Amino acid sequence: SGTLAAGASTSVTVTITTAASSVSAGSFTGNTSFTNLTSGAVLTRQASLTVTPPRLAYFDLATDPGWTRQGEWAYGTPAGGGGTSHGYHDPTAGATGTKVFGINLAGDYSTSVSGPYYLTTSAFNLTGYSGAQLRFKRWLNCDYPPYVTETVQVSNDATNWATIYTNPSGAVADSSWTTVQYDISAVADNHSTVYIRWGHQVGSSGAFNYSGWNIDDVEILASPTQTLTLGFSPASATEG
Repeated sequence: SGTLAAGASTSVTVTITTAASSVSAGSFTGNTSFTNLTSGAVLTRQASLTVTPPRLAYFDLATDPGWTRQGEWAYGTPAGGGGTSHGYHDPTAGATGTKVFGINLAGDYSTSVSGPYYLTTSAFNLTGYSGAQLRFKRWLNCDYPPYVTETVQVSNDATNWATIYTNPSGAVADSSWTTVQYDISAVADNHSTVYIRWGHQVGSSGAFNYSGWNIDDVEILASPTQTLTLGFSPASATEG
């Protein structure tokens, strides 16, 4: 509370309390209202809070994690090539450090009909975790389906795969690193062998050449599952 002269201004700082520590992952909004007790006018400002699950695994790709790759998938330093005819060129370094995973780090992908070819992670153990999310940095340039299809998929058995991203019905042309995040909880929660794979396929002749995938800073986010253990100790009674 307080008093302001007509036309005057002041700064008001609103903070959250420690109660936010117990909020589950997700996005929340709330309003802060200021009421002029003389005129009754109300000024409202909305604030938002985004709670992200803790980081369970992180790969900045400074070293090769040994993930399997097929076709033109490669690990190393991108050369900034490609993109002369369509889209943008590859980066010249990772979003963090110098190394990335990408399709043909020296330039554009081949337009020969082929694939799908995958970059596939090793298994993540998410036993006892929920609300799993996949987050990574991407620099992607590609034609659209059916000419070129780019995917992100998740599996808990390395056999059955759920697609969580497919490039849209229009070219993708990233000119900088972009953070993307996907909900993988339906497949990954509480599973001991969770795999992620990125796919690249040239599905039809006539595809345009683009610089393709570049991936860095891969994260798996998940919250420990809350469990409640109840104990019972029978009371003793003496009858006398």
